[in-house]
Amino acid sequence: MTKVSAPYLYRKRGVYYLQKRIPKPLIPKYGRSILQRSLRTADRTEAVRLSSQIVAALHREWQELLFALPQNGSSVYEGLITGPKQEPSLSEAMHLYVQATGKEGNQKFIASSERSVLEVVSLSGDKAISAYNRSDALKFRDALVSRGSSQATVKRNLSNVRAIWNYIAREHGIETVNPFANMNYGNAKAPVKRMPIPIEDIHKVQKLCLKLDDDIRWIIAAVSDSGMRLAEVIGLTASDIHLDEEVPFVRLSEHPWRRLKTAESERRCASCWGDPVGLKTRCRQQ
Repeated sequence: MTKVSAPYLYRKRGVYYLQKRIPKPLIPKYGRSILQRSLRTADRTEAVRLSSQIVAALHREWQELLFALPQNGSSVYEGLITGPKQEPSLSEAMHLYVQATGKEGNQKFIASSERSVLEVVSLSGDKAISAYNRSDALKFRDALVSRGSSQATVKRNLSNVRAIWNYIAREHGIETVNPFANMNYGNAKAPVKRMPIPIEDIHKVQKLCLKLDDDIRWIIAAVSDSGMRLAEVIGLTASDIHLDEEVPFVRLSEHPWRRLKTAESERRCASCWGDPVGLKTRCRQQ
């Protein structure tokens, strides 16, 4: 009896596996170039039968994807010549999203997006966005939770990937449900409530800053007395500081060398701690 040829089968520790190369145009969809799957049998005849069914089904699916006919009266010829419109992979989608939001120079925004995307890619591969499913999203969430991430961290990472997915879906007319949407945060840690620094400790730090009197201590003192962010203090110029007003203040505005975090960050900052009349307008909007 002639032995049936099955080049897509291989044997490992007595069990047969299916190994099939994925067509190059479809690699972005699946996030891999080779499909490998245990057939859970040591019987070659059974392995050939199972693998033949799987390979035939794969070929049908791939033909539909590679030669999908255009809809809505579009030219079949043009569709066959140009091929199906290629979706970007998740990593490519992230760069497109950053460009679309105009935040190419915002390193904090880019770093946050990159961390989230790299985590998904490391877990599920760098696939076209429509190839991701709910199990990929759950795997991503569970990986974050298993590291002891807080609810805020899990929420932020899911939000990053969800926003990228939504943008590309709109651009490419993808109508499937975003798998990263409407998720709970599992057993993520509840956020830790930050208590305010005692005023006595702030006064102690300010006295030490006056005593040492160098540029680093000036920055610390300015942060402690105004509530400004560190980057905001470092980016100040002499013209931003108004000491001769009835209530001395610092005007915070965007400079070519330093952006503000948000549009609402443009404001006037008066002293937070040395106000004997209870100013209550510590950071007043323009």
